[in-house]
Amino acid sequence: MTLPTITIYGGASASVAANTSATPQNQSVLTGAAQVLVGTVKVTAQREDQTLSELILTGVPSGSTTAQLFSGVALFDGDTQVTDFVAPSTNTVTFTTNDILSPGVTFVKGTAKTLKIVGNTLSGAGIDGDTVYFKVLTSGITTVGNDSSENASAPTSDTNLTFSDGTYNHGTYTFNDIVVTAAKNAASPSGTVGRGTFKTYAIWDLQSYGTNDDITIGTTTLTSNSGIPSGLSTTTDLGMFRLVYADDSSALALAASDFSVTNGTVTFVPTANNTITAGTTKRIALLITTNDTTTGKWVANTGMLWTIGDSTAISLSAGGLGSGDGINFSIPADTNAVSIGS
Repeated sequence: MTLPTITIYGGASASVAANTSATPQNQSVLTGAAQVLVGTVKVTAQREDQTLSELILTGVPSGSTTAQLFSGVALFDGDTQVTDFVAPSTNTVTFTTNDILSPGVTFVKGTAKTLKIVGNTLSGAGIDGDTVYFKVLTSGITTVGNDSSENASAPTSDTNLTFSDGTYNHGTYTFNDIVVTAAKNAASPSGTVGRGTFKTYAIWDLQSYGTNDDITIGTTTLTSNSGIPSGLSTTTDLGMFRLVYADDSSALALAASDFSVTNGTVTFVPTANNTITAGTTKRIALLITTNDTTTGKWVANTGMLWTIGDSTAISLSAGGLGSGDGINFSIPADTNAVSIGS
């Protein structure tokens, strides 16, 4: 009689990584701000459900220590705070059992749970322009098996909570005392918009924070995630694109300065109405003339999904704000998918 093979596994185990869909792109964060998202840690429990016992985050700053950048760091499960805000010690943030809020953090076997890393940023001389990212050192997280009551430690090697998606880098944050948030405007068109002369296909909000200075919008590159028609020519078709101030349709740029069919990008150099008044929101809109139905141009049902792709997409200037700095929080700022219809 042949007996079946019995494999005996150890107790609880877990793995740790950054969440590649929830970790923001490299971008600026505002100094002196509350509850700023500065990374994610994804934990996957194996063999049994587990409860968080301890998590140690290590900040890797470029200049100042992590303690000089944050007054406190906490973990959130979605929008729910699951730990107290803990003050860093030099570059280490340690969440012990006493810092974990009731009812605790449970990791269901085989189902990844993502915890957001949220910080209260400090302000002051010397930190403007500093960068930071987080990592979890070997055995930096301890969980307890809900069935076995055994402790498990992860990861098995130092794990940076940063990554590249092939287009953009994620997980590193630059501290700035002047920041502009780029986000889709609630009125941005969606669905079938139709064709016409300078029809609106996308609208964004640009909101300034942390400055008494007006901010000037410089070279701006918008990206269509679905591409732009292959038959368009930079010789004859730059005038099809226009960037305007959405509240009154006054032009920031009457025509594109360039576009790339290969990259799906359109570039503008604004020369008027391109100031964001301190502490206010400026709505900008992309208008396109889509009457030309020539093959390779604006044929029926051409689709578009426009975005402000990353922190280099808009050149901003004000006081100490340098080109490409100061864009944060909602990048990529995707608008809605639109179609020109028949």
